[in-house]
Amino acid sequence: KVRQSMATLTPFFSANRTVREYTEKYYLPGAKGFADRAANNSALGRRLVQWKRIIELGWTNLRFGAVTVQEENNNGTGYHRFEVQLSLNGIPSDSVLVELFAQGVDGAPDVRHKLDVQSPPAAGSDMITYGGKVPADRPTSDYTARVVPDLPGALVPLETARILWQR
Repeated sequence: KVRQSMATLTPFFSANRTVREYTEKYYLPGAKGFADRAANNSALGRRLVQWKRIIELGWTNLRFGAVTVQEENNNGTGYHRFEVQLSLNGIPSDSVLVELFAQGVDGAPDVRHKLDVQSPPAAGSDMITYGGKVPADRPTSDYTARVVPDLPGALVPLETARILWQR
């Protein structure tokens, strides 16, 4: 057994390290976030309140439509191209993030891939088409489309913990 001395363990358990770590990770970013929200007569703070109200009122009306997948090959590299239809029912498209999600495998981090608007709703429809491609190194069944609230400066999931899964 290797015995560690107090001199080698102290930096990991000292009050100085704890205060420094909390200051750098939490207090300074929190102070900056407050300053950002309060700037310009609280413009960002008011925008966040308005955004949260839109999300809370409209979230139950979101719904997925068809999801299609096509295989693509680009110079020998295979991709899955996803197209996802989504009805936002009045929520502005810039208030949400539509993405593909797959759980990490063998300790790897989860995969989150942003989908972009491909086409606005067709006449007589409210379905927006989002799309994107991911490497074909995993089966398509590993991926699920999802929608989460999104606004620069918002603390998700702290301020709104909504999420809608395609399946």
